[in-house]
Amino acid sequence: MKLILTLIFLLPSLAFSQLFITEVMSDSAGSGATNGDWFELTNTGSSSINLNGWYWNDAADPLDDGAIFPDITIASGSSIVIVDENSGNLPTWKESWGLSAATNIFSKDAFTESGAGGDDFSGLGGSGDEINIWDSTASNLVLSLSFGEATEGFSFQWDTSGNSLGLSSNGVNGAYSNGNDIASPGSVIPEPSTYALILASLVFAFRLYKRK
Repeated sequence: MKLILTLIFLLPSLAFSQLFITEVMSDSAGSGATNGDWFELTNTGSSSINLNGWYWNDAADPLDDGAIFPDITIASGSSIVIVDENSGNLPTWKESWGLSAATNIFSKDAFTESGAGGDDFSGLGGSGDEINIWDSTASNLVLSLSFGEATEGFSFQWDTSGNSLGLSSNGVNGAYSNGNDIASPGSVIPEPSTYALILASLVFAFRLYKRK
């Protein structure tokens, strides 16, 4: 019974731990519709995650100067990119990166402002900033990421375990140039899911326990 209870209480935290920010562009060298800040959110787990009503912000309070996610679901092994551009600029932004119209890129006007000082996209400071994401209760911090001073035109990259890969480099970890910036929006290929491996181990342990 103790093992069953452990599994029940562990599953919610495992669901959250399958989300990672895998790329941040906080100082684009582009212009016009290709100059917006952006970040990439990747689901490394074995199940999809619905973000409807979740919050994100570049500060510690989701209800003060944050944004509320629309009804977005990230499939297992997939990424989304959130861009500080209006929806009318997205076709140009996608074209600059050679991305198809169906790529999971979301503009800032898809988000709802949160609180009196809310913002549909909290500007990501080129001198260093952070990204915090809460679930729909606005009380559970799902993930938090800090990054330092940017180098214009190069994104920060992280692997699907949250380890820093430093600045993007052309031809490395899927990064390429759009003529202004070097990055890899939407092209992260997740590593095998830690969530799935842990869950499989728990199931195996439970079966051994039942045999006793």
